Order: sequence, then C-alpha cells, then structure tokens
Amino acid sequence: MTIATTEPLIDYHGWRRWVRDRPISAAVLIGIVATQMATLVGYFMNVVGLPQLNWPRVNGGLVLPDGSPGAQWAAGAFVHHIDGVVFTIIFVALLWHRMPGGATSRGNLIKGLIHGTMLGLTSIAFLTPYAYFPKVGIDIFSFGIPFPLEQTTGVVYDGLNWKLPLAIMVWHWVYGLFVGLMFDPAEAE
Repeated sequence: MTIATTEPLIDYHGWRRWVRDRPISAAVLIGIVATQMATLVGYFMNVVGLPQLNWPRVNGGLVLPDGSPGAQWAAGAFVHHIDGVVFTIIFVALLWHRMPGGATSRGNLIKGLIHGTMLGLTSIAFLTPYAYFPKVGIDIFSFGIPFPLEQTTGVVYDGLNWKLPLAIMVWHWVYGLFVGLMFDPAEAE
C-alpha cells in the first residue's frame, strides 16, 4: 500500500519559527542533540585512525574517581550533556547576535562552526591538559609529541601526537555543525 502525500516529512519552517519564538528552550534541546551526535562520533573515531573520545567516561573519572565504571559513565554522561546545553545557551543568548555570518541558514551554520572551533581550541589548550589529563604533561604545544595518556579512567592512548588535538577539533566541529544547523531561527514576521 502506497500513501501519497504532498506534505513535507519535516516542517522546517515550523521548526525555525519555534526556534525564533523560544530560543532558550531551543538551545536546551539543540544542546542535547548536538552533544549526543558529537559524542557518538567520538566513540567511533578510532575507525578513521583517531583516538576514541569517550567524554562521558573521562568526565566520570573526574566527578566520581572512586565510582564503579557504570556509575562513572552515567555521572560523566550527565555532566557532559549539561556542559553541552550550557555552552549552547551561551551561544544562543550571548554570542549568536555578535558573530559574523548573518541570520541566514548558511550564516547560522558558519556561526555554529566558529563556536565549535572556539570550544575545541579551549578544550585543547586548557581542559585536556589541566583538567582531564593533568599528570601527563601535555599542552597546546603537544602536537607531534607522542605521549601515553592513562588517568583514573584507565583509558590508555599511546603515541597520539597530532591525533588527539585533531580528534578534539573534529568532535567540536560535529557539535558546532549540529548547533549551526539546528539553531536557525526564522526572520521576524
């Protein structure tokens, strides 16, 4: 049985109006989706030769260092997604209007990718060396320097050199891609 319809499967204009009318609610939903999509990509980066980025596990090691692996992952996933929501709200409430790119779908995509790039560079420069792996001695200048990473998470990354910073940037570009694609408010009527 075939059902013929002329209705689009997705009401994109309705979505854009909803985003325009409820930007903070949209930011919360978009933050969850963008963070989850980037997290899924992070789990499978090893398929293309980059290190797996299991941010829920890494965050869990920080918030529950003595917890079971399951409890660490659950707590880390919660904290990780809250981070994604908070950074999306910051993007929507404070940065979106000030960024180059215009209020078009293409401009919003550019804004999302700029946001993701800035977060990625922040992660490489500060979070990874000082919060996630402080005992390893890596920093933003660690490109090209092989190093093993093993902390409370038990995850061992050996000989990453340039691959870890690249993986972090790819992760944040995926996040920014979804933020930019989804935060696309309609123009005022």
